Amino acid sequence: MPIDLLLRLVNAERQVVTAEQIPDTLHDMGVEVDELTTTQQYRCGVCGKVLERTEAQGAPLACSNCGADFRERAEMLSEAGTMRVARLDMLAVRPDIFDPGGMARYMRGFLGVREGLIEYDVDPPTLSVEVDPRLSNDDSYRPFIACAVLRNVSLDDETIKTLMNLQEDLHWALGRNRKLASIGVYDLGTLRGETFHYDAVEPDELRFVPLGFDPADPAAAITPAQILEQHKTGREFAHLLAGFTHYPLLRDGEGAVLSMPPIINSEATRVTQRSTDLFCDVTGTSPRAVDRALNILVTGLKELRPQITIQAVRIIAPDGERVTPDLRTTEMALSVRQACETIGVD
Repeated sequence: MPIDLLLRLVNAERQVVTAEQIPDTLHDMGVEVDELTTTQQYRCGVCGKVLERTEAQGAPLACSNCGADFRERAEMLSEAGTMRVARLDMLAVRPDIFDPGGMARYMRGFLGVREGLIEYDVDPPTLSVEVDPRLSNDDSYRPFIACAVLRNVSLDDETIKTLMNLQEDLHWALGRNRKLASIGVYDLGTLRGETFHYDAVEPDELRFVPLGFDPADPAAAITPAQILEQHKTGREFAHLLAGFTHYPLLRDGEGAVLSMPPIINSEATRVTQRSTDLFCDVTGTSPRAVDRALNILVTGLKELRPQITIQAVRIIAPDGERVTPDLRTTEMALSVRQACETIGVD
């Protein structure tokens, strides 16, 4: 957890906590701090991911995101400054506080800066996604999708790193390593049309350039089947599509590929510091995991960049239409007796 960023977010209205108070405050909130340390940041020149390493670990040998081998391509690795961080022992049951935005929201409430339920405005949809009914078949099963648009986004290295780390954390906590849910974030400015398509395609039906491959290379455009064989991320997660005769694919209104869930995004839709509007999707086999992951993603980024406007997307599925994200508040029944017994009060 980046300490300086967390402090800026929590103290945005008035100073209520210092860096020295962070460990005790987190402990009181039920979050255990393993250590406070300073890490060296490195940027992958292939995919743009910022990699975090301690002094003992040294420089990374390869990119954990795109697989670039820095031993063979040393020029693709550059230093990106240092950062004070808190190493936290996090529980999978609280994915809403994995990122600085979510943690700052929790800490502000705990310290009495901003109490009560936070409500987020969602603008009505102008984009829709049509879902191929074949994605409900056993040989291509990944039927659920939820999407959102984030407008008026401002990105820097810190924000992009936070976004990518949150994706990875949600893949672990909610997605069960991408099996139940996987996340894609794209530069909306690169996309065309008002109706996107979430389809099931044959393994060799088309070609696109996966994230981390050089679009200038004539051999970079490969088929979905080749991605599972040749791309580092494809080989790592190929087991999720084992036995499938058709693979999930997300395309824009003109047929350009956004991603091949749950494997890899397209290089053409890469998010950069120049991106001002984002299209976000979560696909998976569990509707609850899909919806929760999208809600945590968009609200976390909203906390990080308050000027962001969240816009809904209409999902046109075989079993009906719905609008996502659904950020409406819900009511829960609470037993006062059980609560008192749990926290040890009368």
